[in-house]
Amino acid sequence: MNGLMPDPSYRRELFSASILLGSLLAILLLAMFLPSIPGTKGIASYVPLHSLLEMLAIGMAMLIVAVGWDAQRPQLPANVVILSSAFAGVALLDFSHTISYSGMSDFVTPSGAEKAIYFWLSARLLAALALLLVALRPWREGLGARSRNLLWLVVLLACLPIHGFVLFRPDWLPTVFVAGEGLTPFKIYSEYLIIGLYLAAALLFWRRMAAPQVFNAPALFIAVSIMAMSEFFFTLYADVTDIYNLLGHLYKVLAYYFLYRALFVEMVTRPYAELHSSQQRLESILGAIPDMLFELDRQGRVYACHAGMNRDSVLSCAELADRRLDQILPAEVVASLERGLEEADSQGFGRGRFALDSAQGSRHFAFTLAKNSRTGAGQPARFIVLCRDITEIKAYEDELQLLAHRAQALLELPHTARHVEGTEFLQHALEMAEELTGSQISFAHFIDEDQEHIELITWSKRTLEHYCHAVHERHYPVSQAGIWADALRIRQPVVFNDYSHAPDRRGLPQGHSEVHRLISVPVIDRGRVVMIVGVGNKASDYSDIDVQTLELLANEMWQIANRTRDEKQ
Repeated sequence: MNGLMPDPSYRRELFSASILLGSLLAILLLAMFLPSIPGTKGIASYVPLHSLLEMLAIGMAMLIVAVGWDAQRPQLPANVVILSSAFAGVALLDFSHTISYSGMSDFVTPSGAEKAIYFWLSARLLAALALLLVALRPWREGLGARSRNLLWLVVLLACLPIHGFVLFRPDWLPTVFVAGEGLTPFKIYSEYLIIGLYLAAALLFWRRMAAPQVFNAPALFIAVSIMAMSEFFFTLYADVTDIYNLLGHLYKVLAYYFLYRALFVEMVTRPYAELHSSQQRLESILGAIPDMLFELDRQGRVYACHAGMNRDSVLSCAELADRRLDQILPAEVVASLERGLEEADSQGFGRGRFALDSAQGSRHFAFTLAKNSRTGAGQPARFIVLCRDITEIKAYEDELQLLAHRAQALLELPHTARHVEGTEFLQHALEMAEELTGSQISFAHFIDEDQEHIELITWSKRTLEHYCHAVHERHYPVSQAGIWADALRIRQPVVFNDYSHAPDRRGLPQGHSEVHRLISVPVIDRGRVVMIVGVGNKASDYSDIDVQTLELLANEMWQIANRTRDEKQ
């Protein structure tokens, strides 16, 4: 039973269809079992009304033809071509049926009921066979241009012998209507055969709705179901003038409408819906990526831009759109992008990096360029640029590089201690500390055992040569030391990224260098502070990794200096 139930995606549409089909079936049953409505006798013989209904049906059939004819492309589903070409024949036969109806002027030969019925049965049989064929065929299979044209030709040529027999050799055809008596068994059984073909097609469309389809299966199911009911009316009437004939024509117009709707949705509405869905998916994908995406030409003019997730970036689509890069970006950034453009122009792909200053500091970007292969003929080459803010990645890279340099420095210190001693060794270590922390000044001082006096040992060579010319006593009371000695007082590192506004700051001795930023760390050995080491005046704020680096170097300096002193003693 699960294979016979429609997919949940169709249930809402089929609920509306069930109401429509149920209403039409109820009308059919009422027409069968209730007595004729007074005044309806002879209404179907009203030629203008019959002609109007047939012209509506023919118009719908021609719309079906136009859908397939106007969309002759390789990816057009073969079933659409089959239906549109078949309904070209249906429209032609319906037209012949219309102008052959009782009361119409002669169409080659005198018009009459049998003549109109022959054309009617031919049109209905052609429509039923075409619908059954597309219900059996896979929907996505296409037809070549030659096969499509051949199919149209075959359908139209098939209509020629039908017209020949009906117009010139009706005596060769079985009787389908007897005036005063009604339909012949041949006519009724022919209608039942056509009804059976419609019902078989309806069943096949229903079974295919067990899974989602690429075509409008519910509309096709509704169309063939209404066609089957329409044909049933034409097994009932006793003459061509009663109400069953009129209702059959109304049902046929409605069935053609649903068939047109199915193909129109397939060929027109569905592609636009799929295009809209594709655009939404693309926008979702672009909105999810953190990168800026833009298109530019060889001269650096930006044509399109997408900001990505990082819409607060220092780079803005509003600034880039329809402008040249050299109008809004610094020369060094433009030069970096130009090198990438040259590489992409010659090799199809390029990459590079650049940095931009912002209110939050320097921001780093990595970009890749690819030549747009879809540029139209005769148009200048364009390039797709993917630009990502890699400031955090750059910080990680710098940190890893710093950690590598720090490890190398810690490994070099013991080796250096074998060749230099005392103050010279400490100065060499301080120079390493300055390099690793980006500082301009540094110092290293020992602490006496009483923890009350600082033995001023040394400053780095750069500090003594360029920044500090103050004269100090060899031993300095802790009580007189400034906040740089707080590392001794609180026995943990202290960091001042705004030294001039630090609380409890004391003035500097005459000749001492100006201090803007400072790190001071204690070295603790056997429960007492034995040494303090400091660096200062980094161009930017000191970070935790700077503090860690200085702590590691300071402890290694003390271990080597203390071991050397013990060895001397």
